[in-house]
Amino acid sequence: MHHKTLLVLDDDGIFHHLMKLANKPNFFKEVIHYDQVGELISDLLENQGTAALLPDVIFVDIALPVRDGYSFLDAFATLRPSLCKEISIYVVTVSVRQVDHERVSAYPFIKEYITKPVSMNQFRNIALAN
Repeated sequence: MHHKTLLVLDDDGIFHHLMKLANKPNFFKEVIHYDQVGELISDLLENQGTAALLPDVIFVDIALPVRDGYSFLDAFATLRPSLCKEISIYVVTVSVRQVDHERVSAYPFIKEYITKPVSMNQFRNIALAN
């Protein structure tokens, strides 16, 4: 069992369930789900100085209602220097559009752009790499 935390920012309840199932071998200590950007940013701000309360990995869907994943990435870029630990960010989305790949590549802190579905192999490799 690993001692890392995965945070999933996605409004798709089925994807949340699949991530919990993918974690059955306990690749991550905990899988936390958010469906709204604002709530996640608030929690990161509140916990920015406490490493144990920050996730190790965040999966971000760019297609979210109200505030999209890009608004999270913009906010995270600003917040990142004040965080007491490094958080690995992966964009996990259904979008195969080249414009999204290009836009995401503008954020140097993103580890990888993954097109859904996430395979068990990808999930395990991300857990082991972080």
